[in-house]
Amino acid sequence: MSIAEMLYDIDVAMNIIENVGPELYFDMIGGEENAQWLHGMDMDAYDFLMSDGEDSDDEYDITDKKTFLTLQDSHVIQHLSFHEDRPGFRLPKTSIDREECYEDLYRLLEEVELMVRTWRKRCSHPYTAHLRTDPQVDNDFDSDHLRRGEDYGFSDYEMDEEDEVPVRIPVVPNENLTKKKFCQSVKFYLRVFAHDGQFEMFQRLIIRIKKYVFKTVFQAFMATIPVETASKLPQELWEKIWKHTQNGYFRFKGSRPLEEDDTYYKAGQRVNKSTQPYLYKIEQNRISELFGAVGNLHITLFEVLFQSSPSKFSGLVDEWEVDGLSCESSSCKTLWALHCALLQQKFARLRHLDTHLTAVESGEEVRVELTPFQKIERGLFAIENLTAEKYHEQIDNTIKQSGNEFYSGEQCRFFGFIGYEPLVGASASEEHSLNLRLYDAVTGRIRYRVVTNLTYSLFKLELAKFAPRRIGRTNWRRSLCLTNQRLTVIYCDTAVTSLQLKVWSTPLDAEATAGDQQVVIQLEAPLLDQTVAENENSENTSTAAKKKKGNQDTKAKLTRELSKKELKPTVFHSSDRIVVCLLNPYKTRETILMVFNAGSGEKYLHLTYPDMEMSLIGFKDNLALMINRTSSHILLLSTECGETVLDLAISDLNKDASSYGPWVGLFDCVPGTPEIVLLRSDNSEYRIYKYDPKVEMSVPVLKESGPVYDKSLLPRDVLNCASFRDGVLYFNKRTPATTAEPLYMQERNECYHEVGCYHFNKQNYMPLTLMTSQPMMMTKYNEQSNTHTDSMVPAKGFETRRPLFIIDTLRLGQLNDSYAPTLKIFDMNHDESSLINIEIQQMKDIEEEVRRKQALREQQERDKEAMQQQLRTQMEQDRTDARQNIVDKKIRVKGYIIEWRNTYGFIRSEGVARSLGRIFFHRSNMMPHKFGWNSNIEVGMQLEYTISTGRDPGSFQAYDVAAKSGGKDLVPRHSHGQMPDLGDIQIVSQTARVSHDIAQNALKNTNFDIIAAISNLVTPPAQFY
Repeated sequence: MSIAEMLYDIDVAMNIIENVGPELYFDMIGGEENAQWLHGMDMDAYDFLMSDGEDSDDEYDITDKKTFLTLQDSHVIQHLSFHEDRPGFRLPKTSIDREECYEDLYRLLEEVELMVRTWRKRCSHPYTAHLRTDPQVDNDFDSDHLRRGEDYGFSDYEMDEEDEVPVRIPVVPNENLTKKKFCQSVKFYLRVFAHDGQFEMFQRLIIRIKKYVFKTVFQAFMATIPVETASKLPQELWEKIWKHTQNGYFRFKGSRPLEEDDTYYKAGQRVNKSTQPYLYKIEQNRISELFGAVGNLHITLFEVLFQSSPSKFSGLVDEWEVDGLSCESSSCKTLWALHCALLQQKFARLRHLDTHLTAVESGEEVRVELTPFQKIERGLFAIENLTAEKYHEQIDNTIKQSGNEFYSGEQCRFFGFIGYEPLVGASASEEHSLNLRLYDAVTGRIRYRVVTNLTYSLFKLELAKFAPRRIGRTNWRRSLCLTNQRLTVIYCDTAVTSLQLKVWSTPLDAEATAGDQQVVIQLEAPLLDQTVAENENSENTSTAAKKKKGNQDTKAKLTRELSKKELKPTVFHSSDRIVVCLLNPYKTRETILMVFNAGSGEKYLHLTYPDMEMSLIGFKDNLALMINRTSSHILLLSTECGETVLDLAISDLNKDASSYGPWVGLFDCVPGTPEIVLLRSDNSEYRIYKYDPKVEMSVPVLKESGPVYDKSLLPRDVLNCASFRDGVLYFNKRTPATTAEPLYMQERNECYHEVGCYHFNKQNYMPLTLMTSQPMMMTKYNEQSNTHTDSMVPAKGFETRRPLFIIDTLRLGQLNDSYAPTLKIFDMNHDESSLINIEIQQMKDIEEEVRRKQALREQQERDKEAMQQQLRTQMEQDRTDARQNIVDKKIRVKGYIIEWRNTYGFIRSEGVARSLGRIFFHRSNMMPHKFGWNSNIEVGMQLEYTISTGRDPGSFQAYDVAAKSGGKDLVPRHSHGQMPDLGDIQIVSQTARVSHDIAQNALKNTNFDIIAAISNLVTPPAQFY
C-alpha cells in the first residue's frame, strides 16, 4: 500500500467516525469489548490518538508529556493500569496512608514483564537493525536452546498463555513516529546494558520476583479455603479459579481497570494482623517497598517506550534525537542502576519473612556468613539514630561555616569535634585553648576530652581557610589524624625567619569498656616543637625593611603574607610513627616530608623534594602514598628508609584510555588488608594494588583494574570522605531528586542525601538509604526513605559535612554536624530473623515514645489547668476582698494608664485592687496636676484615685484621679514575662469565642490590648487571589 492510499484510508475512517460516532465505529470493527474500553477511556487521550503525528502543526504546552498511542506496539498500553493518574488508573507510587497488597504487586509485575518483552522485541525490529553492533545475537534470544540460569522446572497457569499480546482496539500506526521512538528506546537499551546477557539477567529477575509473588499470593488464597474443599481439586485447577477471582482488565477479560474495580478478591497477608500486629506492619512495609521498587521500573519503562518528555520536564527522554539526547548522558544509566539495585534489595527484604517465619515455626536459626556488601545487597542492615552527648559551649561563626567535626580515614570507633576552653589554672584574661572532644560512635558518649595549649585563635585561622578540595588538596581536617590508637594535631607557625612545627599527640584506648567515665587529657606542651624550614633570604629582607620607615609594620606585613600561603600541612600516624608533609613557604616549590617517633618525638626521616609540589594522601604499614603534582606521578614511599617502592606515571595510567585526567588513591581502611585503590579523577577507571607488609621494599602488584560501571555514580570528590574496604567503596553524596513536576515550576531544587557503596570487581552499586528533607517529599520515583530524613544543608562541602566512616567490621556511621551531633549507624550484624526482631523493637520504641509524649502533654495540660484554677480562685478571692474593702469606700489606690482614647481611658490598679480588672475613667474625673492639664494624658502615667461601682454591671470607674508621674516616669504597660489578667482573658475568650489559651496568646501578641486582641481574632484573614 502506498502512502497516498494509506492516507486515503485514514481519511475515510475519520469521516466514518465523525458520522456514526467512535463507539459504534469501534464496535463494528473490534467488537463489544473495544467499544466498552473506548467508553472508559479519557477523551483527551482519544483525541491525541487521532493527532499524534510527527508533522502535526497543533501547538501544545511544553509541560505536557505526550503518550504515543499510534506506534506499532501501542496496543500494549491497553493492558496497563498503572501508567497514568486519572480515574480508574494510578501511578505506581507508594504513600504512608495506603496499604499495598500482593495482588496489586503481582499485577504491577505483569505489566513490567510485558513492557520488558516489548522493549526486547524492539531491539530485533528492522527499524532498529542499524543500531545493533551484533544483530546475530538477537536471533538466539527466542530460540529453543537451553539458556544458563533459566528455570525450566517451574510451571503455572501462565505457561499456557499465548505469547502474542491481543489487541483491544486496532489502530493505524504512524510509521515515522514508530521509527523514531523505536530507535530512541533501543539507544536507551544499549546505554544501560553492556550486552544482551545483562538484559536477560534483568528479565529473569523480573520473572523470578513475579513467580515468588504469585506463589505467596496463591498460598494466601488457598489458606482461606477449607482443607476438605481444597483437597477435592488439583492445584492447577485452583490456579485457574484464583485467576478468575482477579481483575481481568490486563487480559481483556473485563472492562474495568484495576483501580476502578473493587470486586476482585484479596487474600490478605501471610501474617495475622490481630495476633501479630507488629510483624503484620513489617510485612506491609516490605510489600510497599517492593511495590515502589517495581513501580520505579514501570515509570521508566513506560516513559522510554511510549512517552516523550519536553526538554523542560524532568524526565529521561528528550524530544527526539536533538542535540544532547538525554539517554546519551550518564544520568539515565545511573538512575537505572539505582532502580535495579533497589529492586534486588527490596525483594531480598521481602524474603526475610520466609526465614523468620520458618525459624519461628521450627525454633532453629540458620546463619550464613556473608560479606558486608552481600548483606547490603540482601538488605540485612538496620539503621539506628543515635544522638550524641551534648556539650555546652559557644560556637563561633567560623565553625558554622567550616564545620567542626573530624573523623578517621581508617576503621575507627571514634569521631571528634573541635572546640575551645580555658586552660586549667589560667586567668580570665588569657585566651582560650583548642580542645577536642572524642565521641564513642557506638554509645554516643564523650570518651575523651583532649585540651591542648595551642591558642584557639591561631587554629581558627586554619578553619577560616576551609574549602573542600579533592584529596591531596588539603583542608584543615588534614591537620588532625584520628585512629583507634592515637590522636595527633599539628600546627605550623610561620614567621619571617623560620617555620616552626608543633605536634600534639596522645595515645587512645578503643578497647576500653563503653561504660568508662569521660577521660580528660591535658596536653600542656607539644610532643615536639621544631624548626623545619628557615628563610635563607631573611637577612636581606631585614636589611630592606630597615631602609624603610616602620620596621615593625613591614615585618608584620611580611608575616601576614607568609601566613596566607597554603602550606598544605598533612599528618598521618600509626601506633608508633607520625608522618608530616608540608610545603616550604620560603621557596616556590619544595615539599618537606618528616617521620617522627610517636612516643618520644624523635625524628627518623627528614626528606626534601626541591622544585616539586607533593601531597601526602595516605599512610599505612609504614608506606606513604603521595602524589607528585609537578611531574604527575603517584608514589609509594617506604618510611623505613625513605626509598620509593612504586612510581606510577599518570600518563601511563591514562594510556589507551577513553578519558584523561589525574588519579588519586586510598588505602584499605581495615588493618591487616594490604590494598590500595587508585581512581581516575572523573571516576571512569580504577586500579587495585596489593602489597606485602612484611617485606620492607616489596613492590605492589596489580590485583585488578577496569572501568567503573557509570562514572556519575560517584561524586567527583568522592575520595574526600569515602572509605575503601575489601574491594568496596563506601561513600555518600548529595543527589538531585527527580521531581514529579517541571523544573521551572519547582520552588527549590530538591535533593537526596544518598548513602551507598560500589563494588569495583562486580561493577555493582547498592544504596543503603536515600534521605530527603521531608518524610514524604513529592518525587517522581519511590526512592526516598519514609523513616529517615536529613536537613540537606549546607550545600557547599555537603559530603565533607556529612561524612561516612567505618566504625568496625559490620557497622558504618554517618555523622551530621550540629550543636547536638547525631549519628546514623548502619548495623549489619544481623540475620533475617534478628533484623525483623530489631525492627519490631524499633516500632515498639516509637509507640512508647509517642505514648510518653502524649502522657507528658496531658500532664502539662492538667498542671496548666490546675494552675489556672488556682489563679482563678485567688483572683475571685482578691476580687471579693477588693469589693468589700475598696469599692465605694473612698480609699485611694495607685495604678497606671494602660489605654487612652482622647476623652476616656482605662487604668490598671496595683495591689489587691488589681483583681478588679480594668478601671474606667473619664477626662472629667481628672484633677489638675503639675505635669500639665488633662490634655497631656498618656499611657503609662501613674495615677492615684478612688474606685466606685460603674454604670454597667460588674464594671468600675475611677474618681478624683490625680497624676503622680509623667514623661520619663511613665510606667511600662507590662513588664517582660508578665501574664495578662484572668479578667482580660475571659473578656477576649467570651467575645471572640475562643479558648483561654488562644485569648492569652492574642493578648500577649498585642501588648495586652483587649480591643486589638479581639479585633485580630474576629477579623477574618485576608484573601489573596
